[in-house]
Amino acid sequence: MDFQGVAGVDIYNANLGLRFGNENFTKDFYDHRWHGEGTSNTYPSANIGGGDNYKPNSFFVEDGSYFRVRNIQLGYTLPQRLVEKMRIKKLRVYANAQNALNFFKYKGFSPEIVGSFKNNGNVKANSDANINSGIDTNVYPMFATYNVGVNVTF
Repeated sequence: MDFQGVAGVDIYNANLGLRFGNENFTKDFYDHRWHGEGTSNTYPSANIGGGDNYKPNSFFVEDGSYFRVRNIQLGYTLPQRLVEKMRIKKLRVYANAQNALNFFKYKGFSPEIVGSFKNNGNVKANSDANINSGIDTNVYPMFATYNVGVNVTF
């Protein structure tokens, strides 16, 4: 098993105020947006292009704490007396999962934000400066991988 996590960090969720094309709002945002007197004040109006809704403020700051099961494997090696009958020295079956369990309250795809900056159109690792560190602007979601397999030794 391999675990990863972090606590006590904040993320600036710029995705709540930026739309880079015709992307849809999340259902949560749309259902709880302000759209007139007496409506929800959980989120601002969906009309983010006008007024002050898109300007940086504490509304966009969220808890970035998370805990992730990065890798977990469960396997079983069949007893020697069973596999010898099949003329096999060793037989093992296993199941493996990567990034299968993620626990976080962050409303974006992943609280694991890696800082980067653009220089002449090339994206470089943010080792020199923290220009975008902790800012989520359309981070690609983490994917989960599941494998099952058999190891056979003759």
